[in-house]
Amino acid sequence: MRNARAQICLLVDAQRLRCYNADRAQDKSTEESITGMMEPEQTLSDSMANMWRGPEAVGGRLKITNQRIIFTSHMFNLQTGPTEIPLVAIAQVTPVNTLGLLPNGLSITLKSGIEYRFVVWGRSRLINIICANMPQSL
Repeated sequence: MRNARAQICLLVDAQRLRCYNADRAQDKSTEESITGMMEPEQTLSDSMANMWRGPEAVGGRLKITNQRIIFTSHMFNLQTGPTEIPLVAIAQVTPVNTLGLLPNGLSITLKSGIEYRFVVWGRSRLINIICANMPQSL
């Protein structure tokens, strides 16, 4: 009898769907299996954060690796699901003030023009980590 391979498909953002083989992720943690983290990929930072999705500041975790940024929302939000941002797609990372007052915001603009906004603690450290690992443009 032949084993059928199950796939896990996730809506990464409004425009991309990612699928992973379920058998490949059996021995890994839930977060790693959902995001499909590869062996040479190293986690550089893993912290709590909020991501603005329209009017909702979605709570979750912001993981920065040497290849991408992964935001995984927790289940206590209206809008749930992971968002993945490859470092090669980032055009600009800038600090912003949340609600125009609090110096704890982080804006990531992609080369395509899409902007992601986060509420984080230690934004200078996160900006430095992201910028240090972004591929250099020629």
